[in-house]
Amino acid sequence: MNQSPVNGGTAAVPKRVYISGPIAHYDEQERKHTFSAYADLLRLRGYTPVNPFNNPLHLAGEGNADWRDHMREDIR
Repeated sequence: MNQSPVNGGTAAVPKRVYISGPIAHYDEQERKHTFSAYADLLRLRGYTPVNPFNNPLHLAGEGNADWRDHMREDIR
C-alpha cells in the first residue's frame, strides 16, 4: 500500500483503480464479464478496483441512468 503524508506517512492508503472501458452500444453481459475479470486481476495485484457495474445504481436496477449519475456513484 502507498503511504499517506498524513500523520508522518504512517497511514496506509488503499490503491483504488477505476475500471474504464466502452459500455454503451456493446453487449452488456460481455462487458460485465470483462470488467469483472479485470477487477479480479486488480484485486490479486493488491488494488481496490472500482467496477462501474457494481455501483449502487446498477445494483438497484438503474443501469440506464445517465452516465454522469453513474460517475458520481463510482467516485464516492
